[in-house]
Formats: sequence, C-alpha cells, structure tokens
Amino acid sequence: MSEKPTSDNDLQSKITELEEENTSLKKAASTLRMMGNIFNSLEEAVLVVTLDRKLLNINDAAIKMFGYSFEELTDHSTDVLHVDHDHFMAFGRIIQSAFDRGESANFEFRAKRKNGEPFPTEHTVTLLKGKKGEKLGIVSVVRDITERKRMEKELVESEEKYRNLFENGSDLLCIHDLEGYLLETNLSYKKQYGLGNEELNGLNIQAFIPDKYKSEFNQYLKRITQHGEDNGYLKVITKSGGEAILEYNNKLIYDHKGRPIAVQGTARDVTDRLIAEKTLQKSEKEFRDLFDNAPLGYVEYDRTGRITRVNQTDLDMLGYKREEVAGEFVWKFYVEKGEAQGEILAKLAGRLPPGRGLIRTCRRKDGSTVPVLVEDRLLLDGKKQIKGMRCTYQDITELHRTEKALRESERKFRLVTETIEDVFWISTSGVTEMLYVSPAYERIWGKSTKQLYESPRSFLETLHPEDLKPYLNIIDRFHAKGKAYDCEYRILLSNGDICWIQERGYPITNDQGDTVLMTGLCTDITERKKVEEQLRQTHKMEAIGNLAGGIAHEFNNVLGIILGNAELALDDVPDWNPARECLKEIRTASLRAREVVRQILSFARKTMRRLKPVKINTIVEESLKLVRASIPTMVDIQSNIPSEPKMILGDPTDIHQIVINLCTNASHAMRGTGGVLEVGISEVRLNEKEATHYEDVKPGDFLKLTVKDSGTGITPEVLEKVFEPYFTTKEFGEGTGMGLAVVYGLVKKCKGAIDIRSTVGEGTTIEILFPKIEEDAPTASTTEGELPKGNETILLVDDDASIVRMVSQMLERLGYCVEGMTDSVAALEGFRSNPDGFDLVITDTSMPKMSGDQLAAELIKVRENIPILLCTGHSDTIDEEKAKQMGIRGFAMKPLDKRKLARAVRMALDGR
Repeated sequence: MSEKPTSDNDLQSKITELEEENTSLKKAASTLRMMGNIFNSLEEAVLVVTLDRKLLNINDAAIKMFGYSFEELTDHSTDVLHVDHDHFMAFGRIIQSAFDRGESANFEFRAKRKNGEPFPTEHTVTLLKGKKGEKLGIVSVVRDITERKRMEKELVESEEKYRNLFENGSDLLCIHDLEGYLLETNLSYKKQYGLGNEELNGLNIQAFIPDKYKSEFNQYLKRITQHGEDNGYLKVITKSGGEAILEYNNKLIYDHKGRPIAVQGTARDVTDRLIAEKTLQKSEKEFRDLFDNAPLGYVEYDRTGRITRVNQTDLDMLGYKREEVAGEFVWKFYVEKGEAQGEILAKLAGRLPPGRGLIRTCRRKDGSTVPVLVEDRLLLDGKKQIKGMRCTYQDITELHRTEKALRESERKFRLVTETIEDVFWISTSGVTEMLYVSPAYERIWGKSTKQLYESPRSFLETLHPEDLKPYLNIIDRFHAKGKAYDCEYRILLSNGDICWIQERGYPITNDQGDTVLMTGLCTDITERKKVEEQLRQTHKMEAIGNLAGGIAHEFNNVLGIILGNAELALDDVPDWNPARECLKEIRTASLRAREVVRQILSFARKTMRRLKPVKINTIVEESLKLVRASIPTMVDIQSNIPSEPKMILGDPTDIHQIVINLCTNASHAMRGTGGVLEVGISEVRLNEKEATHYEDVKPGDFLKLTVKDSGTGITPEVLEKVFEPYFTTKEFGEGTGMGLAVVYGLVKKCKGAIDIRSTVGEGTTIEILFPKIEEDAPTASTTEGELPKGNETILLVDDDASIVRMVSQMLERLGYCVEGMTDSVAALEGFRSNPDGFDLVITDTSMPKMSGDQLAAELIKVRENIPILLCTGHSDTIDEEKAKQMGIRGFAMKPLDKRKLARAVRMALDGR
C-alpha cells in the first residue's frame, strides 16, 4: 500500500506537469520526424557545413551525387569534394567575400566524386545564423550541371556550323525584319549586289526592286506575316542594272513568346531557267492540255485501224499501259468487235461518214466492260486524203453511277443524320445561314429546327452565361485559323434543367484552302458528366479511407500505451486515493477513444461493425452533455428528447458522432452572435409520396432526429456540396470538410436518410430518418469475472519500447514470464537459438525490417506448433482469416485492455 500524499493539490499539480512534458516531447518528436523527411526528400544535394568547413549534415541527394556514405562525409572537411586544394581555398574565398557583403553566394565550381571523377556544379550558399544573429555555419545547395554544360557546348558548335553554311552557301541567304530591312546576308548576296556588310545591312530590299514591282513586294510581306511562310518569284535589279528573277522560299522567325520578329530565307537566280521553261511550256501546253489532260479519252489510229496515239485519260479508263495499246487494232477493245471493225474500215475507206453520239461497249484489261459515248473524225493529209481517224470516248457509266451514287449518298445521309443521337449540322462559315441540322436538335435542345433555320445563331441564347464567352472565343479562333475544334459547354433547357454538350466543329474549304462552310456534331454528354462526377467522388472516398486507416494505425499505438498504463496504475493505486478516480476517467476515455478509432477504421472500409438495437434517445442525451461543454454559452441548447425508449438498429459510437458533428456545425453557424440550437427526436410515418422526398427510403415508421439552428444559413450553391468530402466554407485551419461527409456515410450505414434545408439569414434544419424497430436493447453484463492467468513463458515482439514495457508488466502480473524485444529480426534469431523455450509468441504486425506476419511464418518454419498471437491496429495485408490460414492461432485488434489481453493470451495457449 502506498502512503497517502500530504496534499491533493500537490498530486494534481504533478499529474498536470507530467502531461505537459509528455505533450512537449510528442510535439518535438513530430517536428523532428517531419524536418528529417523533408530534408531527405529534396531532389537537390544539400550540405550543412560548420564555419571551419566541416560537414555537419548531408541529405540523400548529396550522398548519391558524390558517392560517399553519410559516415564518410560527416565531421570531415569539405576538401574531399573539390578537385584539388587550390579549388578548396578559392571556394572559401568566394564564400567569405559574399558573406562580407551580406549576400548569399551563387556560382559555378568543379567538384569531385568519391571515385575521383570531376564534374561541374552550381552552388547556392547561404549563411546559417542563430537567434541572436551569430554565425553558426553555412548551407550549400549543389546542382550537377554536367548536362547543361554539354548542351551549351553543342549549341556553340551548332551555331558555328550554321554560320559556315550561311556564309558559304551558293544560294542567296538573308534575314530581314518585318518591313523588309536587311539584318544579315551571306557572301553570295554581297557578290550579287557588289556591296559590303555595312552597305547591305540596314538597307531595305525594295531598293533592289524595280518600281513597277514594288507593290508585289508589299503583298509578299502581308502574305508571310499572315501565313508564316511564303515562296515564289521576285524581280530585282542586278549589279549591272538589268533585271533578274529570284526564286525565294522564306519563313517567319518567332521569339520565345511566339511573336514574329523577322524573316529568314533563301533565293536563287532562275532568270535563264524560267525563260527556257516558259518557251518549252508554251510549245507543249496546247498539246498537253488538249491531249493528256483532256477530260475525255482520245485515240488516233491509221488507215488500217491500228492505234497510233492515245491519251492518258483513255488508258486510265481501260486500265492499260501505253505500250500495251499502241499498234493494236482499235476494235480489239470493243465488245462488238465484228460490227465495230466493219464500221471503222468503211469510214476509213470513205464509204461511211464519221459519227457523233455513237454508243459502244469497251472491255477493260481486267475483263469488265464500260459503255462509252464515241465521237470520231477523219484525219486528212496535205492532199486531203484520209490517213486515219481520231476519236473521243466518254464513260457514260460513270455519269450514271455518279447520279445513282448521289441519290444513294443523299439517302444514306438522311438516314444517318436523322437517326443518330447526336446533332449534325452544316452552316456557312460565319453561321449566317444554317444549311442543315438533324432532328436530334429538337430532342436535345427542346426547340424546333425551323426556328434555327430562321435564326441560325438563336442557339447561343440557350448557352449557360458562364460558358457563352469561352465558346465565342473558340469560334473566333476557328474563323482565324480554320482548324477543327472540340469543346464542352452547358445549355439551359426550358424546364430549368442543365444539359452538357460536347461540340466538335470542322472546316469545309474550297480549292484555295479558304473556309466556306462549317460542319459539326453536338453530343449530349450529361450522363457522362454524372458518371465522371461519381468517379471523382469514389476517388475522394478512397483517399479518405487510406488517410483514416493510416491515422488509426498510429493512434492505436498511442492509445494502447495510455490505456495499458492506466490499468497498470489502477492496480497500484488504493481505492481511497483520489488519483484512482482520475485513472478510471483516463481508462473510460481511452475505451471510448478505442471505439472512435474502430469507427474510423470502419469508415476507411478496414473493419465492419455490426448494427445492433440501441436506444437512440439515451445516446442523444449523453451526446448533448458533451456538446454543452464544448460550445459557447451564448448558444442556447433546447432539447425535445422523449424519455421512453426509442429503438433503432445502429451503433452507439456512430450516433454519438452524428450528433457531435451536427451540433458543432450548427454552433459554428451562430459563432459571434449566439442563437438557439434545437435538438429533437420524433416518430414519423411516411407514405409513398412522402418517402420520395428522401433518398433511398421506402414507406414505413421512422424515428426523426432534428438538429436546427438560428445561424447564418447556407446559400443554394454551397447547399449542393455540403456532403462532399473535403468541402468546407470555414477559414483555413478551422475545418477539414469531413464532418457532414462522415455524417452522411454513418446515416447510410444505418439504412437511414438525411435531408437539409436552409435559408440565408434564417438558419438551417437537418433531419435524419432512422428505421424504427420494436426490439429491446440487450442489457450489458456488469460482472466482469476473474481474469484468466497462467505461468507460461511468452516472447513479446513490438517495435515500440513503451508498448513492450507496458504489456510485459500486464502479463507478468497475470503470472506469465515475459521476454520483450523491439527488433523482429533479433527476436527471430533468439527464437531459433531456443525454439522450445517459449510457450507463446505475441507480435505486432507493422514493424520495420520484418512485419509480424512474416515473422510468424518464419517462426512456424522453426517450430510448427508454436502458438502465435498476432496484434494489429490496422493492416491492409492480413486479417483474421488469412492469419488462420497461415497457422496463427490468435488475432487481436489493438489497443487491448487488460481483460481482452488476458483472454486472448489464454485462448491462444489453450488452442481455442
């Protein structure tokens, strides 16, 4: 028995002091871990150096850059990082000079890796000062600039090559500004005009152009400014005073912001070539145009009927090569060979006149046939004697096929555009006239196509005001560049609904490349947007689950230490000691916190909690007591809770959390002004019509929990998002955005429904419906019974030394002999050295080096029948079922109080 302290105040003061020290230690440890993680996660190398230039600390990036280990560099001089001692001394002088000026140093220097390899670096060095301004050391951020130096060298070499090509090219090369003034020319340009650099540079190109062609040069400047490039011919005055024709190919030069700043290009004197080409083209043009490029097939044959000349059109029509046709009898290619031969020979003999509009059938090389319209004329020599015949052939099948194809194409076009879900449209380039719009427009927009034909831009009236200007900007860019576009926007329907539209537009150009028509598709993507939003919500909830699981795991360890030590202290403190009541409160709070952690894990989808009959009115009353102590006294809480039991299927912790969250939010809405917070429970019966007001609710009997405040209220825009995870209107640091999202999830788990109504300036009302049940809540047993004990030897493994000490004391007080270890690898080696020396192994799951389930698997390899109790606060890799499959006897969730620990140990030892 311990002696009673002389003063209760002294004991209370001591407890407060210990709690404050514990809080400070936790904060310091948390800060140290956070700073260490940030320091080592930096991508750039960081060196912390003392004033005498010894390395005090380095991060992982510096270890990787220089090739040394942490131990090889710390407490050693930075001399080893320099290529030689002279560099080391010069480095120090530069730093000192910068610090004397009160500046940070930023410069390039050659460094050396552990393997002796030198490499260029860039340093940013900052003086590290204490609280009183005293110099403590320096911090140097080091960047490896080897790649940058290599690229700079390649750039210099590339520029030199370009300069040689530029100066020595045989073509005329120049760069001029956007008004035609020369900025740079090569040697060929200077030779062409007999001028030097100082005479050419700054001279406008128009000085070399005859007056009558100067307007062409101005047109050239406009074209290249608009299109970014231009090529063609330009007439100039030569050094001798004559005229020459230059063929040029020029492009715009842009600055880093994409703005045109100059023109670069090449030119070649093609005067002689063009004169020769023009003469040749003139002599060949008539024949080429009339023969090879004729729209009709053309054939000439001699008096015997043998083909002497044929154009490409005819060859393409029949599928032959020129050499396969030349010299053959013309009637060979007719289906009606005999009839055609007699007729042709009669015409060549002068017995029949040449004909017009004669329809024949020709056979192609592949065996197919084609009907043709034939017109023939006699060929006469200088003496007016017949020397042959010339004929034209028109494939009339193609004309018929084209007509049929057009009719079929139009039919298919109508069939497709009038049955597809999308709106297909064709309009003039400026949407001044709507040429076609499919009937789907009436279904999606709810307006007639007739109205759109009459007023082509009337659809703009339906665009959401926020989307109208961005859409018009897209259309403006389309008209400017003539490129296809793809955009999304909202339209407002006549019934007030919003419909999402995806529009894809395409230009229809003429032969000159000018956009003359627009066409496109409009697709209703409202449902797709809903699916995308649901997917985003799913991803948010998955992120919440991962976060909740991680928090619960860390908190379970801390909670286990608090709970275990409180129970150990209760065993040592007599009933008369006032501290015993404090310890009981700590134990009670710890058990409640354990339930909260389990709720977090359930929310994170890590554990499943079964619903059971509970008295909701009792739980709400208890929760309001806590609410009263945590919210300002200017908020008046008015409760209307019935005294008789009201039963639902739920979880007490869930109901408690719902009430706390709703009341906290309501209190925040009345912060600064005060107000009334009303909380009530009532019975309601919903019919079919009333049930439709709530989500996923069927008609029946319900208990309605109402939380109403007289606060500031919620705007309609915010009201739509209040149940979204992470959404909050509170100031930074005041809210997580998780309160109502958690409430929503807990209500859904209880098969309930939630509804929220609010008016700005008048307050907010939240109603929650829980299905009512008639069963009584089970009465918890108040007798705990004697704790099971034993005398076996237990190996306890946990990486937290505090937990090892606490659990060891619990087990030893139950009669067991305990060997505690914080290293799972060392524990395995100890077990291997004495496998029969332990009756039970208790291990945590989450440990460095080797996890608990891995340790258990290795222990079973050593001794197959060793009882193992696996403890976890949260694990993604193993659960109770997997543990049993591995041969692990016991599986327990942290934190364990003394009673649960005693039972779990006894059951594992007894094989139950």
